[in-house]
Amino acid sequence: MRFPALLVCLGLICGNAHAQNPAGVINDFHGALIEGMQGGAELGCKGRAKKLEAVIDKTYDIGFLAEKVLRRDWKNLSAKQRKQFTDTLHDLVITTYAFEFASFNDESFETLKTQDMSQGRKLVRTRLLIPGDPAVSFDYLLQNRGGQWRVVNVITEGISDLAVRAQQYSQALKERGFDGMISWLRGQIKKNQTDC
Repeated sequence: MRFPALLVCLGLICGNAHAQNPAGVINDFHGALIEGMQGGAELGCKGRAKKLEAVIDKTYDIGFLAEKVLRRDWKNLSAKQRKQFTDTLHDLVITTYAFEFASFNDESFETLKTQDMSQGRKLVRTRLLIPGDPAVSFDYLLQNRGGQWRVVNVITEGISDLAVRAQQYSQALKERGFDGMISWLRGQIKKNQTDC
């Protein structure tokens, strides 16, 4: 199992009644991750990605993340560019999880506590228990939009996925332009699909 600095960065689906609270959303997401890992070789990369897509769509607020990760550059994009970037980020998140959580070696997730944060958000603190290795902390920041709790940031071992992505993508946009940034992200997606 591999973990990038930012993540980045699931058998139950987040439609269950208990998933309407932040910890329930994360528990269901983790249950689906574990199920995908258990079927790793049999499912293959495409199978894992397909399995994870529905639960990621119910767990993450990708539209919010797309806007926030580009910060002030977002307002300069056309509606078409915004959709293209959001769709690309969506695919990258899915393939990253399929790549990072590819096999099962008796790992398990533990939910520690839920904390109140500013702006009505909640922080769900969890850790991944890996036999023979130190636990890895995953803290999820969620906000309620339309009655649904959705993840808007993941902090892995103290490193904010949103902050890292914002820095990387801002630099890519500056150096490569919009089309070049999209091509760079699609290259990452392809690499995830090839390597997992």
